[in-house]
Amino acid sequence: MDGAIYVGMVKDIENRLREHNQGKNRYTKGHIPWKIIYTEIFPNWTEARVREKYFIGYLI
Repeated sequence: MDGAIYVGMVKDIENRLREHNQGKNRYTKGHIPWKIIYTEIFPNWTEARVREKYFIGYLI
């Protein structure tokens, strides 16, 4: 791992991790292998998006 951090929202986390590690995304394929270090579950997309933006702002 090269220290890159990816923040995102998804319904099927295991499938998304597999896609990232198979190089199916332009950004993430340059930083393989990926591993999940933290997850949260939200009742709806709106609340999940607010939290995602928090993490993105915190990491920048």
